Amino acid sequence: MDAFTAVALSMHRDGITATDIAGTLGLAVAEVDEMVAAHDMATEDRTAAQASVGSPDAAALLAWAAHHRDTTVRRYGARAGELLAALAEQYGRDEDELADVLGEIGDLEQMLDALRRRAVLLQGLPDTEPRLTVVAEQHPAPPAAPPAAPPAAPTAGPVDGPVVRAWAKENGVPCNPNGRLPIALINQWREATGAAAA
Repeated sequence: MDAFTAVALSMHRDGITATDIAGTLGLAVAEVDEMVAAHDMATEDRTAAQASVGSPDAAALLAWAAHHRDTTVRRYGARAGELLAALAEQYGRDEDELADVLGEIGDLEQMLDALRRRAVLLQGLPDTEPRLTVVAEQHPAPPAAPPAAPPAAPTAGPVDGPVVRAWAKENGVPCNPNGRLPIALINQWREATGAAAA
């Protein structure tokens, strides 16, 4: 194999196109294509020749080693047998665990589907499969309310929801963007701002 062919094949293995290889090496694209095709054909021939010779399977090799006249070969065979047995045991454990994990995944997927259907029903949307995934994306879970002891009843009077929400956002206090304001949040806003009931 000449240097041009070796470089062209190396570039080809790196994913570089025949046109770019030809331009870099000053060759015609057809020459690069010919080099690659010849190499691929030679590789296939070598692979086929190796496959036709074949190699003994593990059991045949272990049997051969167990009856070999050289003690080193017998020791290698015994050790290989121990390692293969350990591998087979680990393979069995992994297969069992994989079956358990796949079973749990199936159970969780069924539970998730049931929860999605329930969410659709609770939102009053038609129970159709395409909407199920959209519902979860359009309606993220609301942020958790601030942890507190059971809130005291608010002092009388309404509050300006947008003002309270703006204050909560500025102060990093979790607050739902819509709906009823929690009593604990209203009390927290009043305490922080000194706002009295209207």
